[in-house]
Amino acid sequence: MFSINMQLKMLLVAILPFMACKDDTTAPIENIPSLTVETQGTSNGNQVVIPELTIDQTGWVVIHRSNSNGNGPEVPAIIGKTKTETGTSTDVSIQLEEGVSNNEQLFAMLHMDTGVEGEYEFNGANTPDQPITLNGNVVTKPFSINQTNPELTRVEDQPNKGGVFEVDVNAAEDGWVVLHRTKADGSGPVVPPIIGRVQVSAGTNTNVFIPLDDGETVDDGDQLFAMLHYDTGTIDEYEFNGANTPDQPVVFEGSVVTKPFTVQANQSTLTANDQTIQNNSITVDVNATARGWVVVHRDNGSDGPNVPPIIAKTQIVKGMNSNVEISFGDSTVTDGEKLWPMVHYETGTVGEYEFEGAGTPDQPVIVGGAVLTKQITVSK
Repeated sequence: MFSINMQLKMLLVAILPFMACKDDTTAPIENIPSLTVETQGTSNGNQVVIPELTIDQTGWVVIHRSNSNGNGPEVPAIIGKTKTETGTSTDVSIQLEEGVSNNEQLFAMLHMDTGVEGEYEFNGANTPDQPITLNGNVVTKPFSINQTNPELTRVEDQPNKGGVFEVDVNAAEDGWVVLHRTKADGSGPVVPPIIGRVQVSAGTNTNVFIPLDDGETVDDGDQLFAMLHYDTGTIDEYEFNGANTPDQPVVFEGSVVTKPFTVQANQSTLTANDQTIQNNSITVDVNATARGWVVVHRDNGSDGPNVPPIIAKTQIVKGMNSNVEISFGDSTVTDGEKLWPMVHYETGTVGEYEFEGAGTPDQPVIVGGAVLTKQITVSK
C-alpha cells in the first residue's frame, strides 16, 4: 500500500480540514480499499487503465495530476473519473478529459459517493464524495505516462501529388490523420467533414501519404488542415461526425492537434534532349517540387508514351537533380528509337516504384494541366 508522505498529508489536511472520510480499517478483509497501478500510455481515445482496485462501498476512482511541487496530487481538480462498485474490480478504464504528456506523473485516488448518487461532487472540505482513507492515509497511488506525445511534426506547403498529400506525425495511440478544408472566412478547419484520411500507428510515423477521398478535388492555392484523430469506435473505420461520435480529434495541451498547409502549383521541370546512349543509359535534368521518380516509357507508336510499362527508372530528390543517369538494365533499346522520360511522384512505399495506372501510387507529375514528359530520340 502506498503510504502518502508527510507533505501530502499536510496538503490534504490543509485542503480538507476535519475531513469526513470513512476510515476502512473495519472493512471485511476482502474489501480493504486498495489500488494497483502501473506505468502506461493512454489507449482507446485517451483512456488509462487501473489494473486492480478494491473498495468497500460504491464510489469513484479518479485521476489527479501532480501538484506544482511534484510531491502529491493536485486536489480537488481531477482529469478523469469512473464509478466503481463494492468489492474488487480489474482493468478499470478511466476516460481522461485532458491530454497527458510523456513522463507525466498522475495519481489514482479512491473517493466515496455520498452526495447525489452517480454524480461526482468532491470540491474540497465539507463537500460530498470525500477521498477514502485507510489507517489515516488517503488511498492514492502515483503512476507515470509512457507514450509518444501527439504532434504533427512535418506539415508543409506542397503540390497535389496525384490526389495525395504527405505529412509526418507522432501519435500517442493508433488513429487517423485526416484532411479538412478551410472555412470560408479562413478562421480554421471545416469540421466534421473531411476530404481525405489514412490510418497511423502509435509512435512516430514518417512519410504518411493521405489520399483524397473518391470524388474530392482541390485547387492550387487551397488551404487544407491536417488533423490527428483517435480510432475509438469500429476499429479501422473512420466515424467522426461531430460531438459524441467516435474518432474524436486528438487534443493535447489544450489544443486540437492540427496544422494548415497550402496546395502549391507544381513548377517542376524536365530537360531531356536527343542523345547517344552511354553505358546503356540516358541522362536528364529534373527540377522537382517534390521527391519522386524519373522513368522511361517506350513510344506507343502514335507519338505518345506507352503507359504504364517502363523500361528504366531512378529516384530523384526535391530540388535540382542534374545529369540524372537512367540505366536501361536488362532492357534493350534500338538506334533511332523514340523514348519518353517522365517524372512521377513518390506517394506509396518509399523507395519502391508502384505506378500501374489510375488509382495506384506514384502518379505522373502534372504541370500546367499536362504530364511532365518529353519525347527524345536515342542513337547508338
